Amino acid sequence: MLSGPPRFWKLSALAIAALLLGNLPADGIERAAGEIGTEALLKEAGAACQIASELEQSRVVWSSPDYEHHAALIVGGKSPESEGNGEQAYKLCLFDKQTAKVELQEIGPELFK
Repeated sequence: MLSGPPRFWKLSALAIAALLLGNLPADGIERAAGEIGTEALLKEAGAACQIASELEQSRVVWSSPDYEHHAALIVGGKSPESEGNGEQAYKLCLFDKQTAKVELQEIGPELFK
């Protein structure tokens, strides 16, 4: 049987509010730093994937930095004249966040119609 109110209730309302709200500014700063880091990561990954794709007029059409070790991107552009007839082509690119190496896999354009 309890002999009194729980210890939690012995804290003043001001102390409880300070505990709960004390981490908000730090969380906001951390979240903002994460967004800047994510933006920089996607710029680096996008540039690396566009160059590695060897597509003409390449552009990133989709990206997701949410994987633990990789960022996934889809790069679209025209296939080089030497490889084909300049048709629209797409490549899936996995960008390694640690080594900045990329892996590419061609994707059929029928998936984007």
